[in-house]
Amino acid sequence: MKDGRLWAFTGSLYFPKGAYVQNNPETRDGMPFMEESDLIKRLEANDTSVRFVPFGYETREMTSLKLAKNPYVIALAGEEGAEKLAEVADKHKKHMPCLSSFDSVDKPLTRVSVLSSVWNFGRRLFVGDYRGNVSGGYAFGVQ
Repeated sequence: MKDGRLWAFTGSLYFPKGAYVQNNPETRDGMPFMEESDLIKRLEANDTSVRFVPFGYETREMTSLKLAKNPYVIALAGEEGAEKLAEVADKHKKHMPCLSSFDSVDKPLTRVSVLSSVWNFGRRLFVGDYRGNVSGGYAFGVQ
């Protein structure tokens, strides 16, 4: 945990057509380093550590059920992990979970996955990605 968040070992590389998601990517300067050509080769070789999700998936606030079925969340956490995230989200009774991700991009962007509880927006489960340092927030109620 860092900065009140649970950081994952999953990187996302966004391109205009969608997002590549990779488990345990190489890191440089504390951030994932991924190249599209390498990711495409790995996808073609059926490497299960790499996934691709085209844009069009739902982002922002959604029900726990929609979170569990969201293609980007499944790419990040797997089907079982997405279902467990929905169970955790159900503990935040007053507010629906939120997925922070890009809807589209003009140029390649790299991000790191993070799970937190966003209290300043009404105590909700927040699944997202960040670049660089962030502050505030809680992960599973731990500051």
